[in-house]
Amino acid sequence: MKIFFACSLVVGVIAAIAYYLHGSYLLGQFDSAIATTHELVAAETRFAKAHPDRGYTCDLSQLIKEVAQLEEAQTLGRSGQRSCYSFVIKGCEKQINGKANIIYEIIARPLRGSGNVCADQTGRVWFYDAKCDQE
Repeated sequence: MKIFFACSLVVGVIAAIAYYLHGSYLLGQFDSAIATTHELVAAETRFAKAHPDRGYTCDLSQLIKEVAQLEEAQTLGRSGQRSCYSFVIKGCEKQINGKANIIYEIIARPLRGSGNVCADQTGRVWFYDAKCDQE
């Protein structure tokens, strides 16, 4: 009986540690997605300043290629993925009458689970928000 209890206790402790570490791992991925989103917002600002006639871009690979100073930037530009999140830029307006695009939205979606991270041309980054969770 004592051996069974000791084994159960050891298994329980190992399970609790694994659960904690898994949660920390997911939190690290979420933090990385927030940081990458901030970096993409800064890159959009630099892109718009470099191309005042065009404004913001919804082409992630073009953004990375021209102005992003991200670690692993080229991989993000090709795959759209980083730290178990998929990044897209959408919501750009088509150029009408030569006006520059003044809006965009960045959405980072986890490859598994939930917890989108979003940003727009205001520079505000948000998450766990109904607008951010839309497809």
